[in-house]
Amino acid sequence: EVVDTIVGISCEDRTDGQIRVAAIANGLPNFLARLDGPQLDTLNSDGGQLDFKDLPAGDYTLTISDRNNCVYEAAYQVPAWQDPEVRIEIDKPELYRCDRALIVAQATGSNLSYQWLPQVNLTCLNERCDSIKVSPENDLTYDLTVEDERGCRVAEDVSLAIDEDRSLFIPNAFTPNGDGNNDVFRIRVGEHQEFLLRQIGTFNIVDRWGDIVYQATQYHPYQNPELGWDGSVEGVKASPGFYVYWAELVYCDGQKEIVKGHVQLIR
Repeated sequence: EVVDTIVGISCEDRTDGQIRVAAIANGLPNFLARLDGPQLDTLNSDGGQLDFKDLPAGDYTLTISDRNNCVYEAAYQVPAWQDPEVRIEIDKPELYRCDRALIVAQATGSNLSYQWLPQVNLTCLNERCDSIKVSPENDLTYDLTVEDERGCRVAEDVSLAIDEDRSLFIPNAFTPNGDGNNDVFRIRVGEHQEFLLRQIGTFNIVDRWGDIVYQATQYHPYQNPELGWDGSVEGVKASPGFYVYWAELVYCDGQKEIVKGHVQLIR
């Protein structure tokens, strides 16, 4: 007969389980103890404590024989510890420059801690930091380490790509006839590009003689979608024909670009 204790592994990737026989009762010393399973081990004992250490999780059979070849056999299971399982969700895997993405990590377990690296353009949205907002300047991979109450760690990562496309939509014609369709000539930002521009520094439109028919300064086309030329000059409808526009675009990273071209007013 034996008095035993089983200690499970502390984390999935560790081999620190134990089967401990505190004492062997009855039988004649000396004793030979053999452990069969995911790891094999043999120990000799005079009846005192036996320690089978550094065991991986799994099923084991312990066989103890005494001097008279009397045999004691018992089955044991060194239990496994379930490391946290992590899933990462992101609302925008591809971003335009200066855009922001929401990243949410969900993990099983209790008393979890979350660590993100690198800490670049990253803001934690709660104390645990399992939800973050990021705005990387270049393509970047964020590495996440989740640690549970036993110190078991699991790692995941999420990669974001920056779309360098700076193109905006500037129509080459408009029809200010009041039908609600293409009535205003304006510079437009595309879907999800609201962070691309810091502002339009200057937006000028001139007629064939070089006279200014429309001017706007220091505004954001996404925040001020109503701004644009309605085809009138001081309340009077402008004549159909071609007009020249010129605009200074200031992007979110400070770069500037001059765009110019022709637009046709059709009535």
